[in-house]
Amino acid sequence: MATLATGATNLDQLSLAARAFHDDLHPSLATRNGTSFLWMNGNAWLTCVRKRGEWLVVRLFETEGCHSIATLGFLWAVEKAQVVNLLGEPIGTPAVAARGKSFEVELQPCQIATLRFLFQGCRTEYPDLDAYRSVWVG
Repeated sequence: MATLATGATNLDQLSLAARAFHDDLHPSLATRNGTSFLWMNGNAWLTCVRKRGEWLVVRLFETEGCHSIATLGFLWAVEKAQVVNLLGEPIGTPAVAARGKSFEVELQPCQIATLRFLFQGCRTEYPDLDAYRSVWVG
């Protein structure tokens, strides 16, 4: 286990603890065959990955105390991405354009960012209930 230098900040301690707890392929970020559905490059750390309705919500924070760009990569092509608040509600800006299977997010020093993603071809398809109206209305 790595040790901290004298005078390490709370952020250094938090980052070290998080890195010691997580390995490169955390079980919550893997599919059944062991292939990761989410990867990240940059000075950031993932703190939350969850499904909320049709959306995948991802929360991350900048770890080095400097302006940086984090790249999130997914197993599927991103259809739409939105910046959301801590409750998962869209804030200020409209949906952010995404390209292919990766997405770049610009982070300010020590910023916490929460994003939500829709993926192409991975959403639940609901049957057209109006087509069966004569059956259930009578």
